[in-house]
Amino acid sequence: MTLNRYPFVGLRVTVLASLISAMTMTAQAPDGYVLAWADEFSYTGAPDPEKWTHEIGGGGWGNAERQVYTDALGNSRVEDGNLIIEVRQEDGGRSPIYTSARLITREKAQWKYGRMEIRAKLPKTTGTWPAIWMLAADNLFSESLWPDNGEIDIMEAVGYEQDPLFKEIVGNDRLENIHGTVHTLDRHGGNPIGGSTFVEDISTAFHTYAVTWSEDSLEFEVDGEVYHTHLKSDVVSQRNPPDDISPFWPFDQRFFLILNVAVGGTWGGHFNTARYPQSPYGADGIDGEGEWPQQMVIDYVRVYAPADQPVEASTVPGTIEATELDRSEGILIEIANGTSSPHTLSYIDAGDSAEFDLEAATAGTYSVAASIAAPAEGTTLSLSVPGTGAATDPTPLPANGGMPSWESVHLGKVQLAAGINTLRLETSTGRFHLASLSLAAAEGTFWKGWPVSATGDINTESWLGWINVSEDPWIWSYALNSFFYPDSAGTPEFNTGPQWMYIAR
Repeated sequence: MTLNRYPFVGLRVTVLASLISAMTMTAQAPDGYVLAWADEFSYTGAPDPEKWTHEIGGGGWGNAERQVYTDALGNSRVEDGNLIIEVRQEDGGRSPIYTSARLITREKAQWKYGRMEIRAKLPKTTGTWPAIWMLAADNLFSESLWPDNGEIDIMEAVGYEQDPLFKEIVGNDRLENIHGTVHTLDRHGGNPIGGSTFVEDISTAFHTYAVTWSEDSLEFEVDGEVYHTHLKSDVVSQRNPPDDISPFWPFDQRFFLILNVAVGGTWGGHFNTARYPQSPYGADGIDGEGEWPQQMVIDYVRVYAPADQPVEASTVPGTIEATELDRSEGILIEIANGTSSPHTLSYIDAGDSAEFDLEAATAGTYSVAASIAAPAEGTTLSLSVPGTGAATDPTPLPANGGMPSWESVHLGKVQLAAGINTLRLETSTGRFHLASLSLAAAEGTFWKGWPVSATGDINTESWLGWINVSEDPWIWSYALNSFFYPDSAGTPEFNTGPQWMYIAR
Protein backbone atom coordinates (compact mmCIF):
# COMPACT_ATOMS: atom_id res chain seq x y z
CA MET A 1 0.00 0.00 0.00
CA THR A 2 1.48 3.32 -1.04
CA LEU A 3 1.97 5.46 2.03
CA ASN A 4 2.79 9.15 1.78
CA ARG A 5 2.12 9.88 5.44
CA TYR A 6 2.52 7.62 8.41
CA PRO A 7 1.59 8.91 11.87
CA PHE A 8 4.53 7.32 13.63
CA VAL A 9 6.90 4.56 13.16
CA GLY A 10 8.35 1.50 11.67
CA LEU A 11 14.92 -7.95 14.06
CA ARG A 12 16.45 -10.62 13.93
CA VAL A 13 14.08 -13.26 15.32
CA THR A 14 15.40 -15.52 18.04
CA VAL A 15 12.92 -18.30 18.63
CA LEU A 16 12.51 -19.27 22.24
CA ALA A 17 11.43 -22.80 23.05
CA SER A 18 8.98 -21.54 25.63
CA LEU A 19 7.29 -19.35 23.02
CA ILE A 20 6.85 -22.20 20.56
CA SER A 21 5.60 -24.62 23.19
CA ALA A 22 2.96 -22.09 24.18
CA MET A 23 1.59 -21.96 20.65
CA THR A 24 -1.09 -24.59 20.17
CA MET A 25 -0.93 -24.82 16.42
CA THR A 26 -0.27 -27.44 13.77
CA ALA A 27 1.68 -25.26 11.34
CA GLN A 28 4.34 -27.16 9.42
CA ALA A 29 7.42 -25.00 9.05
CA PRO A 30 8.97 -24.88 5.58
CA ASP A 31 12.37 -26.51 5.21
CA GLY A 32 15.06 -24.38 6.80
CA TYR A 33 12.63 -22.37 8.94
CA VAL A 34 11.11 -22.53 12.41
CA LEU A 35 7.85 -20.99 13.54
CA ALA A 36 8.59 -17.72 15.33
CA TRP A 37 5.21 -16.01 15.77
CA ALA A 38 1.62 -16.71 14.76
CA ASP A 39 -2.02 -15.94 15.30
CA GLU A 40 -4.27 -18.90 14.46
CA PHE A 41 -7.38 -16.98 15.65
CA SER A 42 -8.47 -19.85 17.86
CA TYR A 43 -10.49 -17.54 20.10
CA THR A 44 -13.55 -15.32 19.87
CA GLY A 45 -13.99 -11.57 20.18
CA ALA A 46 -11.58 -8.70 19.62
CA PRO A 47 -8.17 -9.35 18.00
CA ASP A 48 -5.61 -10.43 20.60
CA PRO A 49 -4.31 -7.19 22.17
CA GLU A 50 -1.02 -8.91 23.02
CA LYS A 51 -0.37 -9.29 19.30
CA TRP A 52 -2.31 -6.53 17.53
CA THR A 53 -2.84 -2.80 17.93
CA HIS A 54 -5.65 -0.89 16.22
CA GLU A 55 -4.74 2.26 14.33
CA ILE A 56 -7.83 4.44 14.24
CA GLY A 57 -9.01 7.57 12.48
CA GLY A 58 -9.66 8.95 9.02
CA GLY A 59 -7.83 11.66 7.15
CA GLY A 60 -7.11 9.76 3.95
CA TRP A 61 -3.96 8.03 5.25
CA GLY A 62 -1.83 9.71 2.60
CA ASN A 63 -3.75 8.16 -0.29
CA ALA A 64 -7.02 10.16 -0.31
CA GLU A 65 -8.84 7.13 1.10
CA ARG A 66 -12.44 7.37 2.26
CA GLN A 67 -12.60 4.95 5.19
CA VAL A 68 -12.40 5.70 8.89
CA TYR A 69 -10.55 3.04 10.88
CA THR A 70 -12.11 2.01 14.20
CA ASP A 71 -11.52 -0.57 16.92
CA ALA A 72 -15.19 -1.59 17.00
CA LEU A 73 -16.07 -5.29 16.85
CA GLY A 74 -18.20 -4.53 13.83
CA ASN A 75 -15.04 -3.70 11.90
CA SER A 76 -12.63 -6.28 13.31
CA ARG A 77 -13.37 -9.44 15.25
CA VAL A 78 -12.43 -13.09 15.55
CA GLU A 79 -15.12 -15.69 15.02
CA ASP A 80 -15.25 -19.29 13.80
CA GLY A 81 -11.46 -19.46 13.75
CA ASN A 82 -11.00 -16.46 11.45
CA LEU A 83 -10.09 -12.81 11.78
CA ILE A 84 -12.65 -10.68 9.98
CA ILE A 85 -11.85 -7.14 8.86
CA GLU A 86 -15.19 -5.75 7.76
CA VAL A 87 -15.83 -2.60 5.74
CA ARG A 88 -19.20 -1.09 6.53
CA GLN A 89 -21.15 1.53 4.64
CA GLU A 90 -22.67 3.89 7.19
CA ASP A 91 -25.27 6.60 6.72
CA GLY A 92 -23.41 9.80 5.95
CA GLY A 93 -26.16 12.04 4.63
CA ARG A 94 -25.38 13.12 1.08
CA SER A 95 -22.52 10.62 0.81
CA PRO A 96 -21.97 7.39 2.78
CA ILE A 97 -19.27 6.94 5.39
CA TYR A 98 -17.15 3.81 5.28
CA THR A 99 -15.69 2.28 8.43
CA SER A 100 -13.01 -0.39 8.48
CA ALA A 101 -10.06 -1.65 10.58
CA ARG A 102 -6.29 -1.48 10.41
CA LEU A 103 -4.29 -3.84 12.66
CA ILE A 104 -0.53 -3.62 13.26
CA THR A 105 2.06 -5.57 15.26
CA ARG A 106 4.38 -2.60 15.77
CA GLU A 107 5.88 -2.39 19.28
CA LYS A 108 4.59 -5.95 19.86
CA ALA A 109 6.33 -7.98 17.17
CA GLN A 110 8.73 -7.04 14.43
CA TRP A 111 11.21 -9.10 12.46
CA LYS A 112 14.31 -8.92 10.33
CA TYR A 113 14.21 -11.61 7.63
CA GLY A 114 11.96 -14.65 7.56
CA ARG A 115 8.88 -15.97 5.82
CA MET A 116 5.57 -14.18 6.41
CA GLU A 117 2.57 -16.31 5.42
CA ILE A 118 -1.11 -15.31 5.56
CA ARG A 119 -4.12 -17.35 4.37
CA ALA A 120 -7.00 -15.07 3.42
CA LYS A 121 -10.14 -14.47 1.38
CA LEU A 122 -10.52 -10.97 -0.04
CA PRO A 123 -13.32 -8.43 -0.55
CA LYS A 124 -14.66 -7.78 -4.05
CA THR A 125 -16.78 -4.67 -4.46
CA THR A 126 -15.29 -1.88 -6.59
CA GLY A 127 -13.64 0.67 -4.31
CA THR A 128 -12.23 -1.83 -1.80
CA TRP A 129 -8.47 -2.01 -1.33
CA PRO A 130 -7.30 -4.86 0.96
CA ALA A 131 -3.64 -5.07 1.92
CA ILE A 132 -1.30 -7.36 3.84
CA TRP A 133 1.96 -5.49 4.16
CA MET A 134 4.94 -4.40 6.24
CA LEU A 135 6.67 -1.18 7.25
CA ALA A 136 9.97 -0.52 8.97
CA ALA A 137 9.60 -0.50 12.74
CA ASP A 138 12.44 2.00 13.16
CA ASN A 139 13.65 5.11 11.38
CA LEU A 140 17.21 3.96 10.85
CA PHE A 141 17.83 5.64 7.51
CA SER A 142 15.88 8.87 7.79
CA GLU A 143 13.51 10.84 9.95
CA SER A 144 11.17 10.70 6.96
CA LEU A 145 9.61 7.42 7.93
CA TRP A 146 8.17 6.67 4.49
CA PRO A 147 9.43 5.88 1.96
CA ASP A 148 13.04 6.22 3.16
CA ASN A 149 12.83 3.22 5.48
CA GLY A 150 11.01 0.99 3.04
CA GLU A 151 7.74 -0.88 2.59
CA ILE A 152 7.01 -4.52 1.71
CA ASP A 153 3.57 -5.24 0.24
CA ILE A 154 3.00 -8.98 0.66
CA MET A 155 -0.42 -8.76 -1.00
CA GLU A 156 -2.54 -5.95 -2.37
CA ALA A 157 -5.72 -6.17 -4.40
CA VAL A 158 -8.26 -3.64 -5.66
CA GLY A 159 -11.90 -4.48 -6.16
CA TYR A 160 -12.28 -2.88 -9.58
CA GLU A 161 -9.93 -5.45 -11.13
CA GLN A 162 -12.70 -7.99 -10.54
CA ASP A 163 -15.39 -5.68 -11.96
CA PRO A 164 -16.85 -7.08 -15.25
CA LEU A 165 -17.33 -3.56 -16.64
CA PHE A 166 -13.70 -2.61 -15.99
CA LYS A 167 -12.50 -5.85 -17.58
CA GLU A 168 -14.67 -5.11 -20.61
CA ILE A 169 -13.33 -1.55 -20.92
CA VAL A 170 -9.67 -2.63 -20.76
CA GLY A 171 -10.33 -5.72 -22.86
CA ASN A 172 -8.86 -8.28 -20.46
CA ASP A 173 -10.97 -10.90 -18.71
CA ARG A 174 -8.01 -12.25 -16.74
CA LEU A 175 -6.50 -9.14 -15.22
CA GLU A 176 -3.61 -9.73 -12.86
CA ASN A 177 -5.36 -9.08 -9.56
CA ILE A 178 -2.78 -9.96 -6.87
CA HIS A 179 0.17 -7.62 -6.44
CA GLY A 180 3.42 -7.85 -4.47
CA THR A 181 5.64 -4.77 -4.40
CA VAL A 182 8.33 -2.89 -2.52
CA HIS A 183 8.69 0.85 -2.00
CA THR A 184 11.98 2.61 -1.31
CA LEU A 185 13.24 6.18 -1.36
CA ASP A 186 14.35 5.61 -4.94
CA ARG A 187 11.13 3.87 -6.04
CA HIS A 188 8.04 5.09 -4.22
CA GLY A 189 4.55 6.43 -4.84
CA GLY A 190 3.42 5.41 -8.31
CA ASN A 191 6.83 3.97 -9.19
CA PRO A 192 7.26 0.88 -6.98
CA ILE A 193 9.07 -2.34 -7.86
CA GLY A 194 6.97 -5.47 -7.98
CA GLY A 195 5.03 -8.11 -9.80
CA SER A 196 1.45 -9.29 -10.26
CA THR A 197 -0.42 -12.49 -10.98
CA PHE A 198 -3.96 -13.60 -11.78
CA VAL A 199 -5.91 -15.75 -9.31
CA GLU A 200 -9.41 -16.80 -10.33
CA ASP A 201 -11.34 -16.89 -7.07
CA ILE A 202 -9.67 -14.55 -4.59
CA SER A 203 -13.00 -13.45 -3.10
CA THR A 204 -14.71 -16.84 -2.90
CA ALA A 205 -11.86 -19.06 -1.70
CA PHE A 206 -8.90 -18.83 0.68
CA HIS A 207 -5.43 -18.46 -0.78
CA THR A 208 -2.05 -18.32 0.91
CA TYR A 209 -0.06 -15.13 0.38
CA ALA A 210 3.58 -15.07 1.42
CA VAL A 211 6.90 -13.30 1.16
CA THR A 212 10.21 -15.00 1.83
CA TRP A 213 12.64 -12.30 2.90
CA SER A 214 16.35 -12.85 3.23
CA GLU A 215 19.45 -10.69 3.33
CA ASP A 216 19.66 -10.96 -0.46
CA SER A 217 16.11 -11.16 -1.82
CA LEU A 218 12.34 -10.87 -1.44
CA GLU A 219 10.20 -13.58 -3.06
CA PHE A 220 6.45 -13.03 -3.42
CA GLU A 221 4.14 -16.06 -3.60
CA VAL A 222 0.54 -17.16 -3.94
CA ASP A 223 -0.24 -20.73 -2.87
CA GLY A 224 3.44 -21.64 -2.91
CA GLU A 225 4.09 -20.31 -6.42
CA VAL A 226 6.66 -17.51 -6.69
CA TYR A 227 5.47 -14.82 -9.10
CA HIS A 228 8.01 -12.06 -8.37
CA THR A 229 11.55 -11.91 -6.97
CA HIS A 230 13.32 -8.71 -5.96
CA LEU A 231 17.10 -9.13 -5.67
CA LYS A 232 19.47 -6.99 -3.64
CA SER A 233 22.19 -7.69 -6.19
CA ASP A 234 20.12 -5.95 -8.87
CA VAL A 235 20.04 -2.65 -7.00
CA VAL A 236 23.62 -2.91 -5.73
CA SER A 237 24.96 -3.51 -9.24
CA GLN A 238 23.31 -0.28 -10.40
CA ARG A 239 25.08 1.84 -7.77
CA ASN A 240 28.58 3.12 -8.52
CA PRO A 241 29.98 3.09 -5.95
CA PRO A 242 27.40 1.41 -3.66
CA ASP A 243 28.41 3.25 -0.49
CA ASP A 244 24.88 3.73 0.81
CA ILE A 245 22.27 1.48 -0.76
CA SER A 246 19.50 2.28 1.74
CA PRO A 247 17.60 4.43 -0.82
CA PHE A 248 17.48 1.33 -3.00
CA TRP A 249 17.54 -1.50 -0.44
CA PRO A 250 16.31 -0.56 3.05
CA PHE A 251 15.32 -4.16 3.81
CA ASP A 252 18.00 -5.03 6.36
CA GLN A 253 16.19 -3.75 9.44
CA ARG A 254 13.14 -4.68 11.51
CA PHE A 255 9.67 -4.58 9.90
CA PHE A 256 6.20 -5.10 11.36
CA LEU A 257 2.96 -6.45 9.90
CA ILE A 258 -0.17 -4.50 8.88
CA LEU A 259 -3.60 -5.87 7.92
CA ASN A 260 -6.22 -3.46 6.60
CA VAL A 261 -8.96 -2.81 4.07
CA ALA A 262 -9.11 0.70 2.63
CA VAL A 263 -11.87 2.23 0.54
CA GLY A 264 -11.32 4.43 -2.51
CA GLY A 265 -8.19 6.52 -2.69
CA THR A 266 -5.49 6.80 -5.31
CA TRP A 267 -5.59 3.11 -6.21
CA GLY A 268 -8.78 1.69 -4.71
CA GLY A 269 -10.77 4.47 -6.39
CA HIS A 270 -8.90 4.30 -9.71
CA PHE A 271 -12.01 3.25 -11.71
CA ASN A 272 -13.61 6.69 -11.56
CA THR A 273 -15.20 9.04 -14.09
CA ALA A 274 -12.11 11.26 -14.30
CA ARG A 275 -10.07 8.39 -15.75
CA TYR A 276 -12.86 6.36 -17.32
CA PRO A 277 -15.88 8.41 -18.46
CA GLN A 278 -17.82 5.12 -18.85
CA SER A 279 -17.43 4.37 -15.13
CA PRO A 280 -20.73 4.43 -13.21
CA TYR A 281 -18.92 5.05 -9.91
CA GLY A 282 -18.50 8.81 -9.97
CA ALA A 283 -15.46 10.83 -9.00
CA ASP A 284 -14.40 8.58 -6.11
CA GLY A 285 -14.52 5.24 -7.96
CA ILE A 286 -16.53 3.51 -5.24
CA ASP A 287 -19.58 1.36 -5.97
CA GLY A 288 -21.88 2.91 -3.40
CA GLU A 289 -24.77 0.77 -4.65
CA GLY A 290 -22.73 -2.42 -4.46
CA GLU A 291 -22.72 -5.16 -1.88
CA TRP A 292 -21.84 -3.90 1.58
CA PRO A 293 -20.44 -4.79 4.05
CA GLN A 294 -17.32 -6.32 2.52
CA GLN A 295 -14.87 -8.55 4.39
CA MET A 296 -11.27 -9.67 4.33
CA VAL A 297 -11.33 -13.01 6.16
CA ILE A 298 -7.99 -14.29 7.47
CA ASP A 299 -7.50 -17.90 8.52
CA TYR A 300 -4.04 -17.46 10.02
CA VAL A 301 -0.93 -15.28 10.13
CA ARG A 302 2.41 -17.08 10.55
CA VAL A 303 5.95 -15.80 10.69
CA TYR A 304 8.84 -18.24 10.25
CA ALA A 305 12.46 -17.46 11.10
CA PRO A 306 15.49 -18.98 9.40
CA ALA A 307 16.50 -21.99 11.48
CA ASP A 308 20.21 -21.43 10.96
CA GLN A 309 20.23 -17.67 11.38
CA PRO A 310 23.44 -16.87 13.29
CA VAL A 311 23.54 -14.83 16.47
CA GLU A 312 25.02 -11.42 15.71
CA ALA A 313 26.36 -10.52 19.12
CA SER A 314 27.91 -7.22 20.16
CA THR A 315 31.43 -7.56 21.52
CA VAL A 316 32.13 -6.50 25.11
CA PRO A 317 33.97 -4.83 26.79
CA GLY A 318 32.87 -1.94 24.61
CA THR A 319 30.03 0.39 23.70
CA ILE A 320 26.74 -1.00 22.38
CA GLU A 321 24.70 1.39 20.26
CA ALA A 322 20.90 1.51 20.19
CA THR A 323 20.90 0.10 16.65
CA GLU A 324 22.43 -3.13 17.95
CA LEU A 325 19.09 -4.01 19.61
CA ASP A 326 18.18 -7.68 19.07
CA ARG A 327 14.72 -8.03 20.62
CA SER A 328 12.29 -5.66 22.25
CA GLU A 329 8.76 -5.22 23.48
CA GLY A 330 7.28 -1.76 23.14
CA ILE A 331 10.64 -0.20 22.23
CA LEU A 332 11.67 1.27 18.87
CA ILE A 333 14.74 2.94 17.46
CA GLU A 334 14.58 6.54 16.27
CA ILE A 335 16.92 9.27 15.21
CA ALA A 336 17.68 11.66 18.06
CA ASN A 337 17.00 15.14 16.72
CA GLY A 338 19.41 17.89 17.59
CA THR A 339 22.14 15.74 19.08
CA SER A 340 25.34 14.12 17.91
CA SER A 341 23.94 10.78 19.08
CA PRO A 342 22.38 9.37 15.89
CA HIS A 343 19.92 6.77 17.22
CA THR A 344 18.17 6.02 20.50
CA LEU A 345 15.82 3.47 21.98
CA SER A 346 12.55 5.35 22.21
CA TYR A 347 8.81 5.10 22.96
CA ILE A 348 9.77 3.42 26.23
CA ASP A 349 6.88 2.89 28.64
CA ALA A 350 6.28 0.96 31.84
CA GLY A 351 6.88 -2.75 31.39
CA ASP A 352 8.80 -2.39 28.13
CA SER A 353 11.98 -4.37 27.65
CA ALA A 354 14.99 -4.55 25.37
CA GLU A 355 17.49 -7.33 24.83
CA PHE A 356 21.02 -7.24 23.44
CA ASP A 357 23.08 -10.29 22.56
CA LEU A 358 26.61 -9.86 23.85
CA GLU A 359 29.79 -11.81 23.24
CA ALA A 360 32.07 -11.48 26.27
CA ALA A 361 35.76 -12.02 25.66
CA THR A 362 36.18 -13.53 29.12
CA ALA A 363 33.90 -14.57 31.97
CA GLY A 364 33.65 -12.13 34.82
CA THR A 365 31.87 -9.20 36.40
CA TYR A 366 31.08 -6.31 34.09
CA SER A 367 30.13 -2.76 35.01
CA VAL A 368 27.31 -1.30 32.89
CA ALA A 369 26.60 2.37 32.16
CA ALA A 370 23.89 3.83 29.94
CA SER A 371 23.63 7.12 28.07
CA ILE A 372 20.19 8.39 29.14
CA ALA A 373 17.93 11.34 28.32
CA ALA A 374 14.96 11.42 30.72
CA PRO A 375 12.35 14.20 30.80
CA ALA A 376 11.05 13.53 34.31
CA GLU A 377 11.84 11.76 37.56
CA GLY A 378 10.30 8.51 38.69
CA THR A 379 11.72 6.06 36.17
CA THR A 380 13.97 3.16 37.09
CA LEU A 381 15.99 0.85 34.86
CA SER A 382 17.23 -2.61 35.79
CA LEU A 383 19.40 -5.22 34.09
CA SER A 384 19.34 -9.01 34.07
CA VAL A 385 20.98 -11.90 32.27
CA PRO A 386 18.05 -14.29 31.54
CA GLY A 387 18.60 -17.86 32.58
CA THR A 388 21.46 -17.11 34.97
CA GLY A 389 19.85 -15.23 37.85
CA ALA A 390 22.27 -12.34 37.41
CA ALA A 391 20.48 -9.03 37.90
CA THR A 392 20.89 -5.50 39.24
CA ASP A 393 18.69 -3.52 41.55
CA PRO A 394 16.50 -0.94 39.78
CA THR A 395 18.48 2.27 39.19
CA PRO A 396 16.60 5.60 39.45
CA LEU A 397 17.17 7.66 36.32
CA PRO A 398 17.96 11.36 36.80
CA ALA A 399 15.62 13.83 35.13
CA ASN A 400 17.55 16.05 32.72
CA GLY A 401 14.72 17.36 30.57
CA GLY A 402 15.07 14.74 27.85
CA MET A 403 16.78 15.10 24.49
CA PRO A 404 19.19 16.63 23.62
CA SER A 405 20.54 16.38 27.19
CA TRP A 406 22.33 13.13 27.98
CA GLU A 407 23.74 11.66 31.17
CA SER A 408 25.86 8.61 31.66
CA VAL A 409 24.15 6.58 34.38
CA HIS A 410 25.86 3.68 36.12
CA LEU A 411 23.37 0.80 36.21
CA GLY A 412 25.36 -1.68 38.26
CA LYS A 413 27.32 -4.85 37.66
CA VAL A 414 26.38 -8.15 36.05
CA GLN A 415 28.12 -11.49 35.75
CA LEU A 416 28.72 -12.65 32.17
CA ALA A 417 29.95 -15.98 30.90
CA ALA A 418 32.59 -16.23 28.21
CA GLY A 419 30.88 -16.28 24.82
CA ILE A 420 27.27 -15.35 24.00
CA ASN A 421 25.11 -13.74 26.70
CA THR A 422 21.80 -11.88 26.66
CA LEU A 423 21.49 -8.59 28.52
CA ARG A 424 17.89 -7.61 29.26
CA LEU A 425 16.79 -4.08 30.19
CA GLU A 426 13.47 -3.42 31.91
CA THR A 427 11.93 -0.14 33.01
CA SER A 428 9.37 0.67 35.69
CA THR A 429 7.49 3.66 34.38
CA GLY A 430 7.81 6.88 32.40
CA ARG A 431 9.33 7.75 29.04
CA PHE A 432 13.01 8.23 28.33
CA HIS A 433 15.62 7.63 25.63
CA LEU A 434 18.71 5.43 25.66
CA ALA A 435 21.51 6.02 23.16
CA SER A 436 24.06 3.42 24.17
CA LEU A 437 25.33 1.00 26.79
CA SER A 438 28.94 0.67 27.87
CA LEU A 439 30.27 -2.50 29.47
CA ALA A 440 33.66 -2.83 31.12
CA ALA A 441 35.36 -5.29 33.42
CA ALA A 442 34.47 -4.20 36.95
CA GLU A 443 38.03 -4.20 38.25
CA GLY A 444 40.29 -1.21 37.71
CA THR A 445 39.49 2.33 36.68
CA PHE A 446 37.09 3.04 33.80
CA TRP A 447 35.29 5.92 32.19
CA LYS A 448 32.02 4.78 30.60
CA GLY A 449 33.59 1.38 30.19
CA TRP A 450 36.90 2.63 28.78
CA PRO A 451 40.17 1.92 30.64
CA VAL A 452 41.98 4.90 32.08
CA SER A 453 45.43 3.46 32.67
CA ALA A 454 47.27 6.75 32.12
CA THR A 455 46.60 10.40 31.55
CA GLY A 456 46.11 11.74 28.07
CA ASP A 457 43.60 11.63 25.24
CA ILE A 458 40.98 8.87 25.10
CA ASN A 459 38.48 8.22 22.31
CA THR A 460 35.21 7.34 24.07
CA GLU A 461 33.73 6.10 20.77
CA SER A 462 30.44 7.62 21.87
CA TRP A 463 28.51 10.85 21.38
CA LEU A 464 31.15 12.65 23.49
CA GLY A 465 34.05 11.80 21.19
CA TRP A 466 37.60 12.46 22.45
CA ILE A 467 38.31 13.44 26.06
CA ASN A 468 41.53 14.23 27.91
CA VAL A 469 42.20 12.85 31.39
CA SER A 470 44.68 14.85 33.46
CA GLU A 471 46.17 14.24 36.93
CA ASP A 472 44.26 16.96 38.80
CA PRO A 473 41.80 15.08 38.25
CA TRP A 474 40.16 17.01 35.45
CA ILE A 475 38.49 15.63 32.32
CA TRP A 476 38.52 17.88 29.27
CA SER A 477 35.78 17.35 26.65
CA TYR A 478 36.82 18.45 23.17
CA ALA A 479 33.22 18.13 21.93
CA LEU A 480 31.83 20.36 24.70
CA ASN A 481 34.93 22.59 24.86
CA SER A 482 34.88 22.48 28.66
CA PHE A 483 36.15 20.60 31.72
CA PHE A 484 34.30 18.05 33.77
CA TYR A 485 35.08 18.44 37.46
CA PRO A 486 34.35 16.42 40.60
CA ASP A 487 31.55 17.66 42.85
CA SER A 488 33.66 16.76 45.87
CA ALA A 489 36.92 15.01 46.52
CA GLY A 490 36.82 11.24 46.24
CA THR A 491 33.54 10.98 44.39
CA PRO A 492 33.40 8.99 41.15
CA GLU A 493 31.03 11.47 39.50
CA PHE A 494 32.05 14.38 37.33
CA ASN A 495 29.42 16.99 36.58
CA THR A 496 29.00 19.81 34.12
CA GLY A 497 25.40 20.95 33.96
CA PRO A 498 23.24 18.14 32.54
CA GLN A 499 26.25 16.00 31.54
CA TRP A 500 27.59 13.34 33.89
CA MET A 501 30.67 11.14 33.82
CA TYR A 502 31.19 8.09 35.98
CA ILE A 503 34.50 6.60 36.97
CA ALA A 504 33.78 2.99 38.00
CA ARG A 505 36.39 1.64 40.44
